[in-house]
Amino acid sequence: MANTELNDLIVYIETTKLSTISDFDKIEYTNFDKTPIRVKRYGAQIYLIPNEFYDSERQHIGSHLTEFWSINVNIIINRHFTSARKSVSDDKGISYWNKTITDLLLDGSNSGIFDSSKWTFENLKTETDNYTLEGVFKCEVFNTY
Repeated sequence: MANTELNDLIVYIETTKLSTISDFDKIEYTNFDKTPIRVKRYGAQIYLIPNEFYDSERQHIGSHLTEFWSINVNIIINRHFTSARKSVSDDKGISYWNKTITDLLLDGSNSGIFDSSKWTFENLKTETDNYTLEGVFKCEVFNTY
């Protein structure tokens, strides 16, 4: 059994899942302190916060380790909504993206590489025409060393 590494998880999010959404102009892995990426309409930014993205726990006898990974995945909407209400109720507004990304990343296992996963919406940032849905992708990995 091959061990799951951080790069495997990032590739899963970036290539296997987010790239299936044709609306995204750009999907980029960046440093945690970088400003949101620039997109024409919609995009996703993936990054790690140092010292907060990994935790492990011995839950089984032997050389097994249960690892918990937290990877920040932000959805960026570059649109000017005519009203605050439209930003939520519009067909490609905040509610749409929250539901789409939650459903897309829920209970994934990447062909058995990890046990469970979910994306949790945490915060909404607004700047002029940019809306950033900040969220965290969390997954549980069962590795044998």
